[in-house]
This record gives sequence, structure tokens and C-alpha cells, in this order.
Amino acid sequence: KNTKKIINSKIPIGIGFGVTTPKDVKRFVSTDVDAVIVGSAFLRLIEKTHINQLEDKVACFTKKMKFQTKAT
Repeated sequence: KNTKKIINSKIPIGIGFGVTTPKDVKRFVSTDVDAVIVGSAFLRLIEKTHINQLEDKVACFTKKMKFQTKAT
């Protein structure tokens, strides 16, 4: 919130450190960021998933993360 004040909301703010779960996404979205970056979480998921399950696991993970961005 302080960053948005400092830049006067002139550029979008994204956060990506420590975002690994849907709960993390929900917490950061509640701080009014413009983007939540989860690249490392995807890489960890890919590393531990068998190729035959990869598409389903990534799709499910993505849906869970995205669901947390919706206003309640």
C-alpha cells in the first residue's frame, strides 16, 4: 500500500516473493497489488509431477490460484 502511495499508482505493482499457495495469493491480492507472480511455485510443481499428470496438475493449480484473485 505504501508503494502505491509513493508512485501515485502510475505503474502496476506485482509481488512474487514467497507466493506458493492459494492462501498466499489471497493475502497479497487483499493488499491491492496489481499482479501476483507464482513462477517458482509452477516450477516446483512441474519438477515433482509425472509427465502423464502434468497438464491436469498445472491446470488444477492454476484454477486454485486464480480463484483467490476474485472478489468475495
